[in-house]
Amino acid sequence: MPRLRRAALGAAGAVAVLGGVAGAFALLRLELEPALESRQFVLAPPAGTSLPARTPPFAVSPDGERIVFGAADIAGRSTLWVQELDSIEARQLPGTDDASAPFWSPDGRTVGFFAGTAVKTVPLAGGPVKTVAEFPELIAAASGATAGATWGANGEIIVAPTPRSALFRVAAEGGAPTPATELAPGDVGHVRPQFLPDGRHFQYLVLAESPARRGIHVGSLDSFESRLVLPTVVKAAYAAPGYLLFVRDGRLWARAFDAVALDWADGRELLVADSVDHITTEGRASFDASATGTLVYRESGIPASTQPIIVDSRGTVVARVGPVGDYQTLGFPSDDGRLVVETHDLRTATGDLWGIDLASGALEQLTFDGVHHNAAVWSPTNTELVFTGRPGGVRNLHLMDVTSRAHEPLLASGPDRNPTDWSPDGRYILYEENTPGTSFDLWALEMPSRTPIPLLRESANERSARLAPNGRFIAYISDRGGRPEVYVRPFLARAAGSETKVSVTGGLAPRWGSDGRQLFFYGLDGAVVAVDVDTSDRFTARRPQQLFAVEMHYACSREAGLRCPAPPVSWEVLEDERFLIIPAHAGPATPTPPIRVIENWMALLERETPGAR
Repeated sequence: MPRLRRAALGAAGAVAVLGGVAGAFALLRLELEPALESRQFVLAPPAGTSLPARTPPFAVSPDGERIVFGAADIAGRSTLWVQELDSIEARQLPGTDDASAPFWSPDGRTVGFFAGTAVKTVPLAGGPVKTVAEFPELIAAASGATAGATWGANGEIIVAPTPRSALFRVAAEGGAPTPATELAPGDVGHVRPQFLPDGRHFQYLVLAESPARRGIHVGSLDSFESRLVLPTVVKAAYAAPGYLLFVRDGRLWARAFDAVALDWADGRELLVADSVDHITTEGRASFDASATGTLVYRESGIPASTQPIIVDSRGTVVARVGPVGDYQTLGFPSDDGRLVVETHDLRTATGDLWGIDLASGALEQLTFDGVHHNAAVWSPTNTELVFTGRPGGVRNLHLMDVTSRAHEPLLASGPDRNPTDWSPDGRYILYEENTPGTSFDLWALEMPSRTPIPLLRESANERSARLAPNGRFIAYISDRGGRPEVYVRPFLARAAGSETKVSVTGGLAPRWGSDGRQLFFYGLDGAVVAVDVDTSDRFTARRPQQLFAVEMHYACSREAGLRCPAPPVSWEVLEDERFLIIPAHAGPATPTPPIRVIENWMALLERETPGAR
């Protein structure tokens, strides 16, 4: 058992005391026997920096004496920092701009990380940053997403380049990567690897469309064979002397694991922490453990709540829809007044589609697997929904029968896809596809044959396509000029003319008025904009006019722009110039939770046995 230490500090950017000797405000070093209680601290970011709102990148060193984490300055520039647990200040690691997913060398003298399309290393004592391996095609195709790495005592690093690839192995000194795993049929990706103590076996998370494959697997450097040991959708972490830490129901649990037999040593699941930050669709979770009994984790942050509202043409709220909750996306209401929304439960990191009756506010759950389905669109008959389904983390078009709730993918798994509209005659579903090499493109899916038809494929992002009520034109956004602008063009040669730029100073999320004589969009300055248009033959538009300002909810950050995998704003136009909007979260947001550090975390297990099962 390790020696346990506590730094009691009052300065910003240092390790602050949560537990231990009261009244201590100087640097202390405590030598504790294994039987004594654990010590808990919080790790605040350095002054002038902040941690990401969700699943911040961090890792604890093998000896449990330091933590590497990512923090961003006021300008948004993110770098890695190292906090010694007996030091009052974190220090910045040079050469780690825009780094993600840090990990440690076995001796704790070097930090590995992802930057751009490469895996790199940097020595703690100073020295040049070294590029270990490049994965340009994979990481570019996954829009920069990376999925973790682990450094073994044999001098090899196992890399998960993206959430959509198998694992690779490469010498820590550099070289050509070779496969460490193979994707089985139905696998989406292998992520969050970690070497086990023997240096030959490793555990990792399989993201898969089939629940039979989804979960923590144990693999080996000696073959591609693996074995499922824990069904889950989030990463796990092996912690000496023999536990596997994992997330269930938003909580952190421990179960005894035999790293030699590669199987469970005990059937009990012991509660470690009542809340841990995680994202189910990518297998990410904010916890790590050293070989010496130090646990680092962050609790889930609960944001301020919001509620869909209906406003008039002056921006005055005339109604509120449904209960208060964490709403993310909404779809245009059906003809009989049913609204479909995506809501989140951040504690359990789950999200499902719900129906809301606009008149009564009554709720009805439509999906039940908690994997963040979104962007629902009604069929013209109001009997079916097409939405973004995400089993295994892949965004794909799913078709649901509203009566039975049964749903299935419309296309084979591939690039991320989101539906945006359904033609009035029922023949075409409009969708956007994040095609590797061309960013987001516009497509139509001809029904019932399910034949994809490309509408607009460019190197820029084209998104949010909506059909005019007469089905002759589509409005959409493109960032080909450097910022998102609203455009209109004929749909499948159903009208004369070519592309017309409608916005002047940028715009998002175009929406047609119910009679097709107006087009609305959300301006980059936060105002709802109206444009008088003619869609009878050739499309014509007058100059845009601002109606009112309103802060709408963004499904991801403004900085992500059209590269965001989810629709950036959620609103719809109702009849009589009324607007249905998910507003920004009301009131001040809940402070971002700090990173918690627990030394001798296994002492918690005795106190938490009432929660064991």
